[in-house]
Amino acid sequence: FSPILQDALRQIDERIAWKDNIFCILRYLAVITHALGTQLKRKDYDLIKRDIIQTFGLQYLVLIHALEQVGILLVPDTIKTASSLKTTETYFDRLKREFNLLQDDQTVSVTDPQDIHYIYYQYAPLCVRLIEKIVFQATNNIQDTMNILPGVSLIDTQQVPMELKRHRQGSTASISSLNKTTKPQGQLQQQQQQQQQSSESKVTLVVFIGGITYGEIAALRFLADQNHDFVIATTHFINGTNLMKSLVDVSALPL
Repeated sequence: FSPILQDALRQIDERIAWKDNIFCILRYLAVITHALGTQLKRKDYDLIKRDIIQTFGLQYLVLIHALEQVGILLVPDTIKTASSLKTTETYFDRLKREFNLLQDDQTVSVTDPQDIHYIYYQYAPLCVRLIEKIVFQATNNIQDTMNILPGVSLIDTQQVPMELKRHRQGSTASISSLNKTTKPQGQLQQQQQQQQQSSESKVTLVVFIGGITYGEIAALRFLADQNHDFVIATTHFINGTNLMKSLVDVSALPL
C-alpha cells in the first residue's frame, strides 16, 4: 500500500467504528475508489463493504449496489479489466492532467483568487473546466477533449437568428444617432468605445440536467468576471448526499 492509501483506509475504518454519517463514509469511499482505484485491492474493498453492512445494517447493501451500478463507487476489479494499459494511472489521474483539476504545488489564495481552484481549495470542478475550455480557449480539437469523458457527446453550433441581429443592430444605431446630436465629439468617441466593448461581451446559457452544486455556481461566477456572462438553467440543486439518496428509497433506510 502507498502511504496515501494506508491513511485513507485508516480514516474510513475509524469513521465506520465511530458510526459516522453513512453518506459521508460512502462519499469518502467514492473518492478513494476514483483517485486511488488502481492501488485498492478487491479484498480490501469488500472488507470495507462488509464493515459498513455489519455496522449500519444489511439494508445499505442496496444503496452500495446502486452506487456501483451508476459508477459512483468503482469496484477495483472492474477498473483493472477495463484498462488495457499497463500503468498505475487511474481515470481520475488522466482527467486531473487533461483538465488541470488539482493545484498541488501552490497555495490557493481565497482573498485574491487567480483561478477556480479556490472554490474547493485546490480542486476545480470538472464541468466548469469543460465549459472554460469550450468558451474561452476555443480549441479546434474539442472533440478529442470530449472523447476523454464518458458517455456520448454531441457538438452543434447555433447561429444567431437574423431578426435578432437586426434588432440589436437597430438598437445600437439609434443610440449612436442620439449621441451624435447630444454629445460632444470626445464624449461621442468614448461612448462608441464603451458600446463596442459591451457588444463584444458574450452571454452563454449553461444547462445542467440532473442538478448543479453551489460550488459549481460559484466557479461559473468567477469565470463571468472575464467579460463573459453565464446564464445557468438547471433542474435542481444537489450535493453528494442528495445524489446518493436519489438512487434508493430513502424512507426505507434508518437515517
